[in-house]
Amino acid sequence: MPLHPYVSLCIPMYHYASPCIFTAMLYEVKGRLRAWLHDWAGQRWGPDVADRLPVRYEIRIPEPQWGDLALNVALVWAKAVGEPASALAQAMAEALKTWPEVADVRVAGPGFINIRWDRSTWIRRWVDRLGQPVETAPRFRKVVVEHTAINPNKAAHVGHLRNAVLGDTLVRAWRFLGENVEVQNYIDDTGVQVADVVVGFYYMEGRKTVADLQSVPPPFDHYCWDLYTRVQHWYEEDPQRIRFRNEALHALERGEGPLAELGRWISETILRAHLATMERVGIRYDVLPKESDIIALRFWDHAFELLKQREAAVYATEGPYRGCWILPLRGRPEWDALEEPDKVLVRSNGTVTYVAKDIAYQLWKLGLLGQDFGYRLFHVYPDGHEVYTTTADPTQRPPGRAFGGGDRVYNVIDVRQSYLQQIVVEALRRMGYETAAEASIHFAYEMVALSARSCEKMGIPVESDQKLIAFSGRRGIGVKADDLLDALEAQARCEVQARHPDLPPDEQARVARQIACGAVRYYLLRYGRQTVIAFDIDEALQMEGETGPYLQYAWVRARNIFERLGVWPDWVGYLRATRPADLPEDYWASEEGAATWQLFYQAQHLRDWVWKAVNALELNLITQYVYQLCQQFHRYYLKYRIKQAPDPTLRWLRAAAVGAVVHSLAQGLDILGIPRPDMM
Repeated sequence: MPLHPYVSLCIPMYHYASPCIFTAMLYEVKGRLRAWLHDWAGQRWGPDVADRLPVRYEIRIPEPQWGDLALNVALVWAKAVGEPASALAQAMAEALKTWPEVADVRVAGPGFINIRWDRSTWIRRWVDRLGQPVETAPRFRKVVVEHTAINPNKAAHVGHLRNAVLGDTLVRAWRFLGENVEVQNYIDDTGVQVADVVVGFYYMEGRKTVADLQSVPPPFDHYCWDLYTRVQHWYEEDPQRIRFRNEALHALERGEGPLAELGRWISETILRAHLATMERVGIRYDVLPKESDIIALRFWDHAFELLKQREAAVYATEGPYRGCWILPLRGRPEWDALEEPDKVLVRSNGTVTYVAKDIAYQLWKLGLLGQDFGYRLFHVYPDGHEVYTTTADPTQRPPGRAFGGGDRVYNVIDVRQSYLQQIVVEALRRMGYETAAEASIHFAYEMVALSARSCEKMGIPVESDQKLIAFSGRRGIGVKADDLLDALEAQARCEVQARHPDLPPDEQARVARQIACGAVRYYLLRYGRQTVIAFDIDEALQMEGETGPYLQYAWVRARNIFERLGVWPDWVGYLRATRPADLPEDYWASEEGAATWQLFYQAQHLRDWVWKAVNALELNLITQYVYQLCQQFHRYYLKYRIKQAPDPTLRWLRAAAVGAVVHSLAQGLDILGIPRPDMM
């Protein structure tokens, strides 16, 4: 069955090493600087002393008023060599002034060294190296990111979008940094949620075959959204009906009979709908591991044997857990505070808990289980990217593809699952997998609600005193992700039509899709992950302020500068072909020169902020950096026009600064998953 007929945005994703030319140049200079300092120390105090000097000094980018690079090496070395830090810093500064990249070196405070680059030299070198590959050695063999993980029983809602956007942006960030990243989307196709939809079709509506399901009015996942709520009311009317859920659950786990056949078709059909929904905002996957295959391949049995062999799982012979296999957690402060710190893995009746299955799945993701799935091709995206799903036949192997086995694993799951994620990590530690435990990272985030204003806009009834609407799938309270995206696209299209009335309708729709995608992704990323979000459609679509459309507007304005010069998209060739033989050094001392360098230099720091963001798991650091770069560019653009510059040298210098913005903004938007439109 094909995906929903949504047009793919095909937002680029980086699959290669960091293309930050200036950052590479800076790293090279930092490396040379460290080697030079060691040699300088050897000449001053002798090689033996130089080899013993501390190497943990800082070479960092300071606040702009202090220069372009700052060193505290004199402060670190002063005590070791018995010299005043200020005098030592002054001696180093005088020697550094001979470097061709350096325009000035000054000593500040008790012994800080502040370096100011020769601006002309750096900009020339940057232009020369544009387009050249920058190789960065990967830190990991493979990074695994599992995100989305929507129950395949009904349409995705707005809360699912936050999970998927966070996970996808983390993937894009690591790929930008040069890492090999595998994207997993776990499919719980045997759980209660799927069982309830099976019950709804089979017992409530009398649709007992796949052929009966094929007559359900489309879209199928939206129909199941309402059916799932009706089933909950049906149970409440007669509690005895809960036996049908249990019957369906057992059938799904066994994988046999008409209920299981319905469950498989429902899960796969809704999964394809989820892929289509996520493709609307540029989100894709590599592999879809299924719960049913974990059960069929007895992953838990293998994990259970490992737990018992390493004495991490204990059989309880007395107390409240008598007859259960437990993970004993007493004896550590973080667990003793709980009323019942020990965690049941296998109940006394032999059933396996959810956390036990999660332990088995985590072992597979880390390559520690000693067992693997089979795989089959599930879907091919418009650009040829393939996504596979697991099978219970381990002999099915796609040529040249291997999944799992990451040496860093991120599980993007909401904050309510923090306790269970801690249990999984603790189980790894109890098994002796300390490195794997450290490599298992829970990317927790808070819930998403919808503002009352947006609910009213979408026709959702709200009480007069309600400011935001929280979601509940069981009660049928919530907003489908597709409905939110439809509303954003419709409102964006009205704006596009007003600005470009002569644009063909299909082009108006294309631009509106890009704006809507940028609006929703930026809004979901701009807040810290521990912040509850009340999504507001009007605010998300604003052209001014901290929004996705504001970033897109900056992109369009920057690219249009080169468009008006007649050199888009080959703006790099233009900068190389028109570069002046000499750049006036006195320019950099002027007000405009300072603004030009500040814009150029600010545009070079993307990689540093991406690195900070992935380490802190606060992706809003990237949105903040890109937003501030756009603000700085807008201020520069309004004051210093490129095409109207009074002479070619001034035009080139301004164009080089804007080129740096274009280069960095293209990368930043792609990392954030925000489309780059050609008009707004």
